[in-house]
Amino acid sequence: MLDELRQARQIVLFGGTAWLIDKYLPWLHRAGVEEKVLYVCDNDVVKHGSVINGYLIHPTNKILENPDATICILAGHTSAIYRSIRNAGIKNTIICAPHFRHQFAKPLDVQSALLSRKFVIENKSRLKSIYNQNDLYTERALEEIMRQRLLDSYAFVEPESMFEFDTEENYFVDRSQAPLTDITFIDCGAYNGDTTSAIRRQFGKQLKKVIAFEPFPNSYRQLSLHLSTPVYGSVECVTINCGVGSKSATAFIEINLDPAANALKERGEGVPVEVRTIDSFNFDILGDAVLKLDVEGDELEALKGAKGFIQNHNPYIAICVYHKMEDILQLPEFIYSANKDYTFFLRGGVHTVCYAIPKRLFGSVVVGPPVV
Repeated sequence: MLDELRQARQIVLFGGTAWLIDKYLPWLHRAGVEEKVLYVCDNDVVKHGSVINGYLIHPTNKILENPDATICILAGHTSAIYRSIRNAGIKNTIICAPHFRHQFAKPLDVQSALLSRKFVIENKSRLKSIYNQNDLYTERALEEIMRQRLLDSYAFVEPESMFEFDTEENYFVDRSQAPLTDITFIDCGAYNGDTTSAIRRQFGKQLKKVIAFEPFPNSYRQLSLHLSTPVYGSVECVTINCGVGSKSATAFIEINLDPAANALKERGEGVPVEVRTIDSFNFDILGDAVLKLDVEGDELEALKGAKGFIQNHNPYIAICVYHKMEDILQLPEFIYSANKDYTFFLRGGVHTVCYAIPKRLFGSVVVGPPVV
Protein backbone atom coordinates (compact mmCIF):
# COMPACT_ATOMS: atom_id res chain seq x y z
CA MET A 1 0.00 0.00 0.00
CA LEU A 2 2.91 2.34 -0.62
CA ASP A 3 1.09 3.84 -3.63
CA GLU A 4 -1.80 4.99 -1.40
CA LEU A 5 0.69 6.71 0.87
CA ARG A 6 2.54 8.51 -1.91
CA GLN A 7 -0.67 9.50 -3.71
CA ALA A 8 -2.24 10.86 -0.54
CA ARG A 9 -2.68 14.64 -0.44
CA GLN A 10 -2.49 14.69 3.36
CA ILE A 11 -1.54 12.21 6.08
CA VAL A 12 -2.72 11.88 9.67
CA LEU A 13 -0.75 9.63 12.02
CA PHE A 14 -2.64 7.67 14.67
CA GLY A 15 -0.73 6.69 17.82
CA GLY A 16 0.51 9.52 20.00
CA THR A 17 3.58 8.20 21.77
CA ALA A 18 7.06 9.63 21.47
CA TRP A 19 8.41 6.14 20.83
CA LEU A 20 6.12 5.58 17.83
CA ILE A 21 6.67 9.02 16.33
CA ASP A 22 10.45 8.82 16.78
CA LYS A 23 10.37 5.40 15.16
CA TYR A 24 8.23 6.20 12.12
CA LEU A 25 8.97 9.83 11.19
CA PRO A 26 12.45 9.09 9.75
CA TRP A 27 10.91 6.17 7.88
CA LEU A 28 8.20 8.42 6.39
CA HIS A 29 10.90 10.97 5.52
CA ARG A 30 12.87 8.38 3.57
CA ALA A 31 9.67 7.34 1.82
CA GLY A 32 9.31 10.96 0.68
CA VAL A 33 5.98 11.66 2.40
CA GLU A 34 6.84 13.28 5.75
CA GLU A 35 5.88 16.75 4.50
CA LYS A 36 2.30 15.52 4.00
CA VAL A 37 1.82 14.76 7.72
CA LEU A 38 -0.68 17.21 9.25
CA TYR A 39 -0.89 16.09 12.88
CA VAL A 40 -1.17 13.11 15.20
CA CYS A 41 -4.36 11.66 16.69
CA ASP A 42 -4.84 9.46 19.72
CA ASN A 43 -7.78 8.09 21.72
CA ASP A 44 -6.10 8.93 25.05
CA VAL A 45 -7.60 12.23 26.23
CA VAL A 46 -4.59 12.84 28.50
CA LYS A 47 -2.41 13.26 25.41
CA HIS A 48 -4.69 15.74 23.63
CA GLY A 49 -3.05 19.16 23.24
CA SER A 50 0.46 17.89 23.86
CA VAL A 51 3.20 18.09 21.22
CA ILE A 52 5.47 15.28 20.01
CA ASN A 53 8.27 16.05 17.55
CA GLY A 54 6.51 19.27 16.61
CA TYR A 55 3.15 17.60 15.94
CA LEU A 56 0.09 18.50 18.01
CA ILE A 57 -1.94 15.53 19.27
CA HIS A 58 -5.68 15.77 18.60
CA PRO A 59 -8.76 13.68 19.40
CA THR A 60 -10.06 11.37 16.69
CA ASN A 61 -12.87 13.68 15.52
CA LYS A 62 -10.29 16.24 14.34
CA ILE A 63 -9.94 14.07 11.22
CA LEU A 64 -13.46 15.09 10.15
CA GLU A 65 -11.91 18.43 9.14
CA ASN A 66 -9.62 16.64 6.67
CA PRO A 67 -11.78 14.16 4.73
CA ASP A 68 -9.11 13.66 2.04
CA ALA A 69 -6.34 12.74 4.47
CA THR A 70 -5.04 9.17 4.58
CA ILE A 71 -4.90 7.83 8.13
CA CYS A 72 -1.80 5.83 9.04
CA ILE A 73 -2.27 3.68 12.17
CA LEU A 74 1.09 3.35 13.90
CA ALA A 75 -0.04 1.94 17.25
CA GLY A 76 -1.00 -1.62 18.13
CA HIS A 77 -4.58 -2.68 18.93
CA THR A 78 -5.39 -2.00 15.28
CA SER A 79 -8.96 -3.30 15.38
CA ALA A 80 -9.96 -1.10 18.33
CA ILE A 81 -8.41 1.99 16.71
CA TYR A 82 -10.06 1.19 13.37
CA ARG A 83 -13.49 0.85 15.05
CA SER A 84 -13.05 4.11 16.96
CA ILE A 85 -12.31 5.93 13.70
CA ARG A 86 -15.25 4.45 11.83
CA ASN A 87 -17.60 4.94 14.82
CA ALA A 88 -16.73 8.64 14.72
CA GLY A 89 -18.21 8.78 11.22
CA ILE A 90 -14.82 9.12 9.55
CA LYS A 91 -14.69 7.56 6.08
CA ASN A 92 -11.09 8.38 5.17
CA THR A 93 -8.75 5.77 3.73
CA ILE A 94 -7.00 3.91 6.56
CA ILE A 95 -3.72 2.05 6.26
CA CYS A 96 -1.57 0.42 8.91
CA ALA A 97 2.14 0.17 9.64
CA PRO A 98 3.48 -3.34 8.96
CA HIS A 99 4.19 -4.10 12.61
CA PHE A 100 5.46 -7.63 12.00
CA ARG A 101 8.20 -6.32 9.74
CA HIS A 102 9.21 -3.40 11.93
CA GLN A 103 8.85 -4.87 15.40
CA PHE A 104 12.59 -5.64 15.63
CA ALA A 105 14.04 -2.95 13.32
CA LYS A 106 16.26 -0.25 14.84
CA PRO A 107 16.26 1.97 12.89
CA LEU A 108 13.54 1.54 10.28
CA ASP A 109 15.40 1.71 7.01
CA VAL A 110 15.78 0.03 3.64
CA GLN A 111 18.68 -2.07 4.88
CA SER A 112 16.69 -3.62 7.73
CA ALA A 113 13.79 -4.29 5.35
CA LEU A 114 16.09 -5.98 2.83
CA LEU A 115 17.72 -8.11 5.52
CA SER A 116 14.31 -9.11 6.82
CA ARG A 117 13.19 -10.09 3.33
CA LYS A 118 16.39 -12.09 2.76
CA PHE A 119 15.94 -13.87 6.10
CA VAL A 120 12.45 -15.11 5.17
CA ILE A 121 13.47 -16.19 1.67
CA GLU A 122 16.38 -18.22 3.05
CA ASN A 123 14.56 -19.71 6.05
CA LYS A 124 10.92 -20.13 5.05
CA SER A 125 11.02 -23.93 5.18
CA ARG A 126 12.79 -23.95 8.56
CA LEU A 127 10.25 -21.51 9.99
CA LYS A 128 7.34 -23.68 8.85
CA SER A 129 9.05 -26.80 10.15
CA ILE A 130 9.82 -25.66 13.68
CA TYR A 131 6.31 -24.38 14.47
CA ASN A 132 3.20 -26.49 14.90
CA GLN A 133 1.32 -26.07 11.62
CA ASN A 134 -1.68 -27.98 13.01
CA ASP A 135 -2.46 -24.94 15.17
CA LEU A 136 -4.51 -22.44 13.16
CA TYR A 137 -3.33 -19.28 14.93
CA THR A 138 0.32 -20.31 14.68
CA GLU A 139 -0.07 -21.07 10.97
CA ARG A 140 -1.84 -17.76 10.22
CA ALA A 141 0.51 -15.65 12.35
CA LEU A 142 3.59 -17.16 10.74
CA GLU A 143 2.17 -16.59 7.26
CA GLU A 144 1.40 -12.94 8.05
CA ILE A 145 4.83 -12.37 9.61
CA MET A 146 6.53 -13.78 6.51
CA ARG A 147 4.20 -11.86 4.16
CA GLN A 148 4.97 -8.53 5.82
CA ARG A 149 8.70 -9.16 5.89
CA LEU A 150 8.61 -9.76 2.14
CA LEU A 151 6.90 -6.43 1.38
CA ASP A 152 8.55 -3.52 -0.41
CA SER A 153 10.70 -1.38 1.87
CA TYR A 154 8.13 1.34 2.65
CA ALA A 155 4.83 -0.46 2.10
CA PHE A 156 1.96 -0.18 4.57
CA VAL A 157 -0.67 -2.91 5.00
CA GLU A 158 -4.45 -3.13 5.16
CA PRO A 159 -5.65 -2.67 8.76
CA GLU A 160 -7.83 -5.78 8.44
CA SER A 161 -4.69 -7.90 8.04
CA MET A 162 -3.72 -7.04 11.64
CA PHE A 163 -7.11 -7.46 13.35
CA GLU A 164 -6.58 -11.02 14.56
CA PHE A 165 -3.05 -10.22 15.73
CA ASP A 166 -3.85 -7.35 18.09
CA THR A 167 -1.49 -7.35 21.06
CA GLU A 168 -2.20 -9.70 23.94
CA GLU A 169 -0.55 -8.43 27.11
CA ASN A 170 -0.78 -11.58 29.22
CA TYR A 171 0.98 -14.94 28.99
CA PHE A 172 -0.76 -18.32 28.80
CA VAL A 173 -4.14 -16.74 28.04
CA ASP A 174 -4.64 -19.79 25.80
CA ARG A 175 -5.39 -22.33 28.49
CA SER A 176 -5.02 -25.22 26.04
CA GLN A 177 -1.26 -24.63 26.29
CA ALA A 178 -1.14 -24.13 30.05
CA PRO A 179 -0.08 -26.71 32.64
CA LEU A 180 -2.81 -28.44 34.62
CA THR A 181 -0.60 -29.00 37.66
CA ASP A 182 0.77 -26.76 40.42
CA ILE A 183 3.39 -24.39 39.01
CA THR A 184 6.53 -22.45 39.86
CA PHE A 185 6.57 -19.31 37.72
CA ILE A 186 10.04 -18.04 36.79
CA ASP A 187 9.72 -14.49 35.49
CA CYS A 188 12.83 -13.20 33.68
CA GLY A 189 12.35 -9.54 32.93
CA ALA A 190 9.76 -9.23 35.68
CA TYR A 191 9.62 -5.40 35.53
CA ASN A 192 7.18 -4.26 38.24
CA GLY A 193 5.36 -7.57 38.63
CA ASP A 194 2.70 -6.96 35.98
CA THR A 195 3.12 -10.39 34.35
CA THR A 196 3.32 -12.20 37.67
CA SER A 197 0.09 -10.48 38.70
CA ALA A 198 -1.62 -11.76 35.55
CA ILE A 199 -0.26 -15.27 36.10
CA ARG A 200 -1.62 -15.23 39.67
CA ARG A 201 -5.09 -14.34 38.39
CA GLN A 202 -4.99 -16.92 35.61
CA PHE A 203 -3.62 -19.86 37.58
CA GLY A 204 -5.13 -19.18 40.98
CA LYS A 205 -4.33 -21.92 43.51
CA GLN A 206 -2.10 -23.69 40.96
CA LEU A 207 0.54 -20.98 41.54
CA LYS A 208 2.75 -22.18 44.39
CA LYS A 209 5.96 -20.25 43.87
CA VAL A 210 7.28 -17.19 42.03
CA ILE A 211 10.94 -16.58 41.17
CA ALA A 212 11.29 -13.12 39.65
CA PHE A 213 14.42 -11.65 38.02
CA GLU A 214 14.67 -7.90 37.50
CA PRO A 215 18.02 -6.06 37.07
CA PHE A 216 16.86 -2.42 37.08
CA PRO A 217 16.84 -0.85 40.57
CA ASN A 218 13.63 1.19 40.29
CA SER A 219 11.68 -1.65 38.71
CA TYR A 220 13.12 -4.10 41.25
CA ARG A 221 11.84 -1.97 44.13
CA GLN A 222 8.36 -1.89 42.61
CA LEU A 223 8.52 -5.64 41.98
CA SER A 224 9.54 -6.41 45.56
CA LEU A 225 6.72 -4.27 46.94
CA HIS A 226 4.21 -5.91 44.63
CA LEU A 227 5.19 -9.47 45.53
CA SER A 228 5.00 -8.66 49.25
CA THR A 229 1.30 -7.73 49.05
CA PRO A 230 -1.29 -9.98 50.76
CA VAL A 231 -2.88 -11.05 47.45
CA TYR A 232 -0.10 -13.63 47.04
CA GLY A 233 -1.12 -15.31 50.28
CA SER A 234 0.76 -18.59 50.73
CA VAL A 235 2.60 -18.29 47.40
CA GLU A 236 6.36 -18.40 48.01
CA CYS A 237 7.88 -15.33 46.32
CA VAL A 238 11.60 -14.92 45.59
CA THR A 239 12.95 -11.75 43.98
CA ILE A 240 16.44 -11.61 42.45
CA ASN A 241 18.01 -8.27 41.54
CA CYS A 242 20.01 -9.33 38.48
CA GLY A 243 19.68 -9.99 34.77
CA VAL A 244 19.92 -13.37 33.09
CA GLY A 245 22.45 -14.31 30.42
CA SER A 246 24.83 -16.94 29.09
CA LYS A 247 27.52 -16.23 31.71
CA SER A 248 28.08 -14.43 34.98
CA ALA A 249 29.07 -10.86 34.16
CA THR A 250 28.48 -7.18 34.76
CA ALA A 251 26.27 -5.23 32.34
CA PHE A 252 25.14 -1.61 32.13
CA ILE A 253 21.66 -0.11 32.07
CA GLU A 254 20.34 1.30 28.79
CA ILE A 255 17.39 3.54 29.65
CA ASN A 256 14.42 3.73 27.24
CA LEU A 257 11.42 6.07 27.06
CA ASP A 258 9.29 3.16 28.23
CA PRO A 259 10.75 1.74 31.48
CA ALA A 260 9.35 -1.68 30.58
CA ALA A 261 11.73 -1.68 27.60
CA ASN A 262 14.91 -0.87 29.54
CA ALA A 263 17.74 -3.07 28.29
CA LEU A 264 21.21 -4.17 29.29
CA LYS A 265 24.36 -3.58 27.28
CA GLU A 266 27.63 -5.41 27.72
CA ARG A 267 29.82 -2.31 27.60
CA GLY A 268 29.29 1.34 28.29
CA GLU A 269 28.68 3.87 31.00
CA GLY A 270 25.94 4.04 33.56
CA VAL A 271 24.76 1.94 36.47
CA PRO A 272 26.36 -1.52 36.51
CA VAL A 273 24.12 -4.51 37.22
CA GLU A 274 24.82 -8.18 37.82
CA VAL A 275 24.02 -10.83 35.21
CA ARG A 276 23.85 -14.54 36.05
CA THR A 277 22.85 -17.75 34.31
CA ILE A 278 19.67 -19.52 35.31
CA ASP A 279 21.75 -22.70 35.57
CA SER A 280 23.82 -21.12 38.36
CA PHE A 281 20.80 -21.29 40.68
CA ASN A 282 19.60 -24.43 42.42
CA PHE A 283 15.88 -23.76 42.42
CA ASP A 284 13.41 -25.83 44.41
CA ILE A 285 10.64 -26.26 41.86
CA LEU A 286 7.11 -26.88 43.12
CA GLY A 287 5.03 -28.62 40.46
CA ASP A 288 5.81 -27.77 36.84
CA ALA A 289 8.23 -24.96 36.02
CA VAL A 290 6.89 -22.16 33.81
CA LEU A 291 9.68 -19.99 32.39
CA LYS A 292 8.93 -16.59 30.86
CA LEU A 293 11.69 -14.69 29.04
CA ASP A 294 11.17 -11.08 27.95
CA VAL A 295 14.65 -9.56 28.24
CA GLU A 296 14.74 -7.01 25.43
CA GLY A 297 16.86 -8.86 22.89
CA ASP A 298 18.98 -11.00 25.20
CA GLU A 299 16.66 -14.01 24.99
CA LEU A 300 19.13 -16.26 23.17
CA GLU A 301 21.87 -15.53 25.73
CA ALA A 302 19.40 -16.25 28.53
CA LEU A 303 18.50 -19.58 26.91
CA LYS A 304 22.16 -20.53 26.65
CA GLY A 305 22.49 -19.92 30.37
CA ALA A 306 19.39 -22.02 31.03
CA LYS A 307 20.26 -25.03 28.87
CA GLY A 308 20.77 -27.35 31.84
CA PHE A 309 17.53 -26.18 33.43
CA ILE A 310 15.63 -26.87 30.18
CA GLN A 311 17.18 -30.32 29.89
CA ASN A 312 16.53 -31.28 33.52
CA HIS A 313 13.16 -29.67 34.23
CA ASN A 314 11.47 -29.55 30.80
CA PRO A 315 9.71 -26.29 31.72
CA TYR A 316 6.83 -24.67 29.90
CA ILE A 317 8.48 -21.73 28.13
CA ALA A 318 7.04 -18.43 26.91
CA ILE A 319 9.72 -16.41 25.14
CA CYS A 320 9.50 -13.16 23.19
CA VAL A 321 10.62 -13.55 19.57
CA TYR A 322 10.19 -10.00 18.26
CA HIS A 323 13.25 -8.16 19.57
CA LYS A 324 15.65 -9.40 16.87
CA MET A 325 15.07 -10.47 13.29
CA GLU A 326 16.40 -14.01 13.80
CA ASP A 327 14.69 -14.68 17.13
CA ILE A 328 11.55 -16.17 15.63
CA LEU A 329 13.69 -19.04 14.29
CA GLN A 330 16.82 -19.14 16.45
CA LEU A 331 15.05 -19.30 19.80
CA PRO A 332 12.77 -22.31 19.19
CA GLU A 333 15.58 -24.12 17.37
CA PHE A 334 17.88 -23.61 20.36
CA ILE A 335 15.25 -24.91 22.78
CA TYR A 336 14.67 -27.95 20.54
CA SER A 337 18.41 -28.62 20.38
CA ALA A 338 18.53 -28.64 24.20
CA ASN A 339 15.41 -30.78 24.69
CA LYS A 340 13.39 -32.39 21.91
CA ASP A 341 10.34 -32.90 24.12
CA TYR A 342 8.67 -29.71 22.88
CA THR A 343 6.19 -28.48 20.32
CA PHE A 344 6.16 -24.78 19.37
CA PHE A 345 3.33 -22.27 18.96
CA LEU A 346 3.02 -18.55 18.24
CA ARG A 347 0.77 -16.23 20.23
CA GLY A 348 0.65 -12.61 21.34
CA GLY A 349 0.13 -10.70 18.10
CA VAL A 350 2.69 -7.92 17.58
CA HIS A 351 4.06 -8.77 21.02
CA THR A 352 5.01 -12.07 19.41
CA VAL A 353 5.67 -14.89 21.84
CA CYS A 354 6.89 -18.41 21.12
CA TYR A 355 5.37 -20.99 23.42
CA ALA A 356 7.51 -24.10 23.87
CA ILE A 357 5.06 -26.61 25.32
CA PRO A 358 6.21 -29.97 26.71
CA LYS A 359 4.67 -32.78 24.69
CA ARG A 360 3.48 -34.46 27.89
CA LEU A 361 0.64 -31.91 28.06
CA PHE A 362 -0.92 -33.37 24.92
CA GLY A 363 -0.72 -37.01 25.98
CA SER A 364 -1.39 -39.27 23.02
CA VAL A 365 -2.59 -36.40 20.80
CA VAL A 366 -0.38 -35.96 17.73
CA VAL A 367 0.81 -32.35 17.67
CA GLY A 368 3.25 -32.45 14.77
CA PRO A 369 6.82 -32.48 16.11
CA PRO A 370 9.16 -29.99 14.47
CA VAL A 371 11.52 -31.14 11.77
CA VAL A 372 14.88 -29.37 12.00
